[in-house]
Amino acid sequence: MNDQSTPGLSTAATCVLIRDRDGRLEVLLLRRNSAGSFPGAWVFPGGQVDPADAGPADDQQTVARRAASRETAEEAGLLVAADAMVPFSHWTAPEQAPRRFRTWVFVAPAPSADVVVDGRELLDHRWLSPEEALREHGDGRLTLLPPTWLTLYDLRQDGSVAEAMGRLSIREPESFAGRVIREDTGMAMVWAGDDEYDADRPRTGRRHRLLMGTLPWQYVRTASPPR
Repeated sequence: MNDQSTPGLSTAATCVLIRDRDGRLEVLLLRRNSAGSFPGAWVFPGGQVDPADAGPADDQQTVARRAASRETAEEAGLLVAADAMVPFSHWTAPEQAPRRFRTWVFVAPAPSADVVVDGRELLDHRWLSPEEALREHGDGRLTLLPPTWLTLYDLRQDGSVAEAMGRLSIREPESFAGRVIREDTGMAMVWAGDDEYDADRPRTGRRHRLLMGTLPWQYVRTASPPR
């Protein structure tokens, strides 16, 4: 399904599944194969919105929820109701991306059923705490994409499913429409609130960026985050 407001920009949806295990929060990650989009990356269940996901009177978020539910069933073998998902964030890929998506990210409690991947597009799965996943990425043992990394970074503050769902249910989902820049330490992704996001804004020293030149990545935000 293409986004009609921006030619060439397709809509996608992702569901971040969380569970309580041994007194901590864990997140489901799936490993993609070495071909196609994002080879070898560990990702959340999700994919492109299909025309069949949309009803005649549905808004974009409703369509995205339905797509996230369908993709979770297809990619992980887990049935998650669309209305059980809490909107977490909204991402627009930078102009430099070879394929551009506008992606809705939702969070939902994981069902108790076993995870089943197809063994073709997705080869493996792991349940990790956000801290574990970020640490393995920083050590070079886990390949993550910027939206996945930043989602895990945010979820570090939650100690349980109830805590995460309660916090996110009263928070407006944040939008990330970024662009890639190069700085002294290498590549970085910048978003609104960063001086270099808009070349016309006054230089104030404000930063809202993910530094990706070396491991571990570093999130720098001097602008005030949304409440």
